[in-house]
Amino acid sequence: MNDLTKLINALLNTILKWYYSSPLLFIIICVALAYLYFRNKGDGDFWFGLKPLQTVEDLIRSWSPRRCSTHDDYKNSLYNYLRDNLTRPRVEKEYGIGRTSIDIAVGDKVAIEIKLNFNKTTEFHRLKGQLDDYLKEFDKAIIVFCGDCDEALVDKFEEGITNEVRIVEK
Repeated sequence: MNDLTKLINALLNTILKWYYSSPLLFIIICVALAYLYFRNKGDGDFWFGLKPLQTVEDLIRSWSPRRCSTHDDYKNSLYNYLRDNLTRPRVEKEYGIGRTSIDIAVGDKVAIEIKLNFNKTTEFHRLKGQLDDYLKEFDKAIIVFCGDCDEALVDKFEEGITNEVRIVEK
């Protein structure tokens, strides 16, 4: 029997001793380890499951804004929708970072920025700067374009994004 086999057998025997001596403690330890694994994995979160960005993006895609005409209308509508459909993690409006604030933050993983009538080059450059700031604090970001947007400007913005950012058009 080689050293690796001995090590694996010793580890399995230790685990079995823990289980037989205190099954409840064994379960608590396993749950705690699973929580730490998913929490620190980067792409996963215990409360979101393995794909926090995809979970939030899917919810935003299923959201139907009604009677929204201002930025605040869209923000409040989306905030209420996410809060109603996510039991965890916490959904916050106007989450402050530095000298700016994110429209909606979902836990400490996903920042959501809503852009209404995105049709000016100055807005394009401002959004690039905002996104850089957001990704210093959050793992992922979703940009939600609402209203009358310049498709060429949206496409230009889409060209420069990374895997940490998703775009949803409403």
